[in-house]
Amino acid sequence: MRNLSQVCLLLGALWWAQGKPAAPVQAIPTNDDSQAGAKLPAASLSPVGPDDAVITIKGLCTPSVARPGNSADPSCETVITRGSFERLADAIQPNMTATSKRQLATSYPRILVMSSEAEQRGLDKNERVQELLAYSRAQILSQELYRNIQKQAAETSQHDIDDYYREHALSFQRATLERILVPVTKEPVPSAADKAALSGPQDEKAKQENREAMVKEAEQLRERAVAGEDFAKLQKAAYDAARVDAPIPRTKLNWRRGSLPASHLSVMDLKIGEISAVISDSTGHYIYKIDAKEIEPEAEATAEIRTILQKQRTKAMMDKLQAAASPELNQSYFGAPEAPKPPDFSKVKPESDDQ
Repeated sequence: MRNLSQVCLLLGALWWAQGKPAAPVQAIPTNDDSQAGAKLPAASLSPVGPDDAVITIKGLCTPSVARPGNSADPSCETVITRGSFERLADAIQPNMTATSKRQLATSYPRILVMSSEAEQRGLDKNERVQELLAYSRAQILSQELYRNIQKQAAETSQHDIDDYYREHALSFQRATLERILVPVTKEPVPSAADKAALSGPQDEKAKQENREAMVKEAEQLRERAVAGEDFAKLQKAAYDAARVDAPIPRTKLNWRRGSLPASHLSVMDLKIGEISAVISDSTGHYIYKIDAKEIEPEAEATAEIRTILQKQRTKAMMDKLQAAASPELNQSYFGAPEAPKPPDFSKVKPESDDQ
């Protein structure tokens, strides 16, 4: 939808240029460049001034000059200044990269040329085009409203930040911990002959035995951890027992309470040096040890709190706005909505060790 919006914005600004035969014309728009206090994006190191031409389209006339069926006229040219171009680029995408600006500079003249020809053919009066322009206008306005609401929601006082931090202090708890990940099952035996021998019911029985073996392995590894063995050594033992031929996960982690899966949150309630019970889920068996934990200082959490409050307020304002108008669809025309599909847990990926 963003690409459509950008195209729509371009279409809405197609004829910001004015021109006359045999003379260059200022474009996009003629009046804005001379307005007092007109703001441009931050100046670059380029020696090109805001009123200097950055795109010159030779042969392109404006509707008041072009002859029907011949919008390309060698006696015309349209000039787009740096200031005009940068305002357009910033309207489409703030802080647009140099590569994207060049792409825009390449495509924009083509759009202007084609738009000019479309107007000469009267296509702008076409009912279908009018519907699309009206929809595009509504879409652009709705997106601008959303940006305005986000800006309003970002106005957060220090009092708001203090209150949120005080009420949600536990969510900013962080810990240095150690973890052992024990795979759910053993990898298949590598021998092709053994693989061929395991088929049907025997194969299922072997898989079940492998899963049960890893449950026992996890309990034994926990006992060794409680006895004081090194977690890195125990992690290697876990992968060896599972016959996993892959890089061994790191065992020392720094995590926030919110980074842990819901079923693992009890880990944050452990005392320093305490070993957790084995926590099992579909991704493996886990054993944790807490080395240190603290509540992140408010000063370090301030930026995150601002973001959280902005998102919450944006959602609240959008929900209120949408609740004020409730659409009712004619089911006889649109049909009944499709029932939601159940979640596919087979595609759930194990938690990343990079957290």
